[in-house]
Amino acid sequence: MPVLLIPLLFLSVYLLSKSILVRYRRKVLRQSAINLQTLLSSTSSSSSLGSGSSINGHTVVGLFHPFCNAGGGGERVVWTAVEFMQRVSKKEKEEGKQGGLQILIYTGDWPGVAKDEILDRARSRFNIRLDPATVHFVPIRSRAMIGDSYWPRLTLLGQAWGSIICAWESLAGDRGIVPDIFIVVRLLSGSKIPIGAYVHYPTISTDMLERVRTRQATHTNTHVASSSIRSNLKLIYYRFFALLYTFALGLVGPQGVIWANSTWTKDHLVKLLGEGNDVKILYPPCETGALSALELDPGGNGQRERVILSLAQFRPEKDHPMQLHALAELFARKPNWKEKGKDQVKLVMVGSVRDEGDERRVQGLRELAQKLDLQDNLEIVVNASYQDLLGWLGRSSVGIATMVDEHFGINVVEFMSAGLIPLSHASAGPLLDIIIPYHDLPTGYHARPNNEI
Repeated sequence: MPVLLIPLLFLSVYLLSKSILVRYRRKVLRQSAINLQTLLSSTSSSSSLGSGSSINGHTVVGLFHPFCNAGGGGERVVWTAVEFMQRVSKKEKEEGKQGGLQILIYTGDWPGVAKDEILDRARSRFNIRLDPATVHFVPIRSRAMIGDSYWPRLTLLGQAWGSIICAWESLAGDRGIVPDIFIVVRLLSGSKIPIGAYVHYPTISTDMLERVRTRQATHTNTHVASSSIRSNLKLIYYRFFALLYTFALGLVGPQGVIWANSTWTKDHLVKLLGEGNDVKILYPPCETGALSALELDPGGNGQRERVILSLAQFRPEKDHPMQLHALAELFARKPNWKEKGKDQVKLVMVGSVRDEGDERRVQGLRELAQKLDLQDNLEIVVNASYQDLLGWLGRSSVGIATMVDEHFGINVVEFMSAGLIPLSHASAGPLLDIIIPYHDLPTGYHARPNNEI
């Protein structure tokens, strides 16, 4: 008799848990409908609202992007997706095929930054014009939990947990909204919903494991690399996290699809998931029309200005200090290129600043330039408009990108489209997908650790 009680106990726990989950799901969906109606009524007094997430036949799409106003490549992907959905929805609505679309952006930038300012920045930074009537923002108050500074130890694990908290707040918090289409959370949406995952940069990669194993010093690994004990402990931690990450990717299942934004990203996902998994490549959007129209000889003197252009957010992994050290080494070999005059070479860093951490990095670059005596050869342009960006791309001769394992490299595509000679670190997207031979001829240069190009 006691033996029979064990399966009955497990069955009772299962049924009770399922009942609690079903009730909680219903509660979340009811609150979601109320929050959605409140949000849309506050942004459009003329909206006629129905019940649930469908508003008079409208489809509600949710995009989870805590830093939508950062102005980088990931943000270009988001706003390009929004612009595409608005364009297709408008066309289908005119043809009577569907009732329209409402797009929710789950972000920590709003309401600290006004909706109009966010959309204006998408226009000025990426030349993407959006219809504000169908774009709405849902606040993520717990966004700080996905910042690296929030987790001084076990950063990857902490940020992963923080992303779960942020996603849960977005869908099930007191202001959460469950849309019709989202990067699916199975608990709320059910296990039969197919999942699509677009991976820009693997949270953990085999390259990261190898760097820790061989004790290579990087901007996140210098302290650990100096100790064999700390390196071994970090390697165990990374391998454990890799198992968790692989499990999460496996939730996509055979009904879903995983896209990678480059050959490098795909290769690492396949190494984690196994050869039998079908990972597809979907390159990120790169606006090349206006860039390819720029003149190669704007001054009519047979050449552009002697400007080396860097386009990157001021984040640690972009390794802007390396660009200054490379410039100092160049001047050691070519001293006359440092002095003012027709032969002077100048480095221009154009990038967006998200927060105080980025501002400190910019100040650190100015101080490093002073230390290396490069202050007269450096210009830093923060949060440039799209027109200013076009101006620099139209004047510069060389484009430089120093990030190691840049998953794709939209900035390198922009360099090449605008007619600049690209110089990138010999790794990942720029090496495998972008700066590759054309008709057996080189299209740019790759810098390697031994100073070879």
